[in-house]
Amino acid sequence: MATIIFYKPKRGSRLFRMAGYCRLLNRSVHYGSGPPPGSPLARWHERIRERRSVAVTFAQFDAAVERRAAASEAYTMGERRREYRDHRLEWMVKSGGIEVVLPGLRDGNVRFPWPNE
Repeated sequence: MATIIFYKPKRGSRLFRMAGYCRLLNRSVHYGSGPPPGSPLARWHERIRERRSVAVTFAQFDAAVERRAAASEAYTMGERRREYRDHRLEWMVKSGGIEVVLPGLRDGNVRFPWPNE
C-alpha cells in the first residue's frame, strides 16, 4: 500500500486517490490491523490526521462505529428487519447464502418488499 500512496502520476487526481487511501488506512488502524509503528505508512497516517478535513472524516467514521452496535442490536431484537430485493436474494441463494436467509425468515427479521411495500 505504501508504494501506491507515494506514487506520483504524471497527470490525474492524486489528491482524490489520497482521500480514499486515508479512509482505508484509518479503518485498518481503528480495527487494529494498521501498519507497523514507525513505518512510512504509520507516519503518513499520523500526519494526515492533523489536517482538518481528514480529522472531520475520521470523526465521522468514529461516530458511525458507535452507532453500528445499536443498529446491530435493532436487527437482532426484531426492531428492524433486513430487506432482500429480488436481485440480492437471487445472488445470496446462488452463492450459498441460503443458510443466512432461512434463519432470518424463521426469526422474522427478514422482509421482502412485496406484498407489504
